[in-house]
Amino acid sequence: MMFRFLEFLRSSVLLLLIISNFVNAGRTDWLVEENPSFWNEQARLSIEEIVQRRENTRIAKNVIIFLGDGMGVSTITAGRIRKGQMIGQLGEDFLTEMEQFTYSGLSKTYV
Repeated sequence: MMFRFLEFLRSSVLLLLIISNFVNAGRTDWLVEENPSFWNEQARLSIEEIVQRRENTRIAKNVIIFLGDGMGVSTITAGRIRKGQMIGQLGEDFLTEMEQFTYSGLSKTYV
């Protein structure tokens, strides 16, 4: 019985080490986010991008609606973080294609 517990403990520690190395992949300097100038620069770049957008005044010919069952805010966030980590980025910084649409909306229904 004790042997099985020790074997389980050893495999659990090994799994945790593998996961921690995988999650931190691609990120070399975490301290950069502690500096307020980092966040000010990120905000400035986001504002510049939004200001440079031109309003689309044309009439739409077609509309594409993506209907995702079970795609709540928490599910989309978890998917974004996971996809970012899979390509070696910090998950919170990654943007999915869906999140890069110029216009999007979220509708919640109750049944």
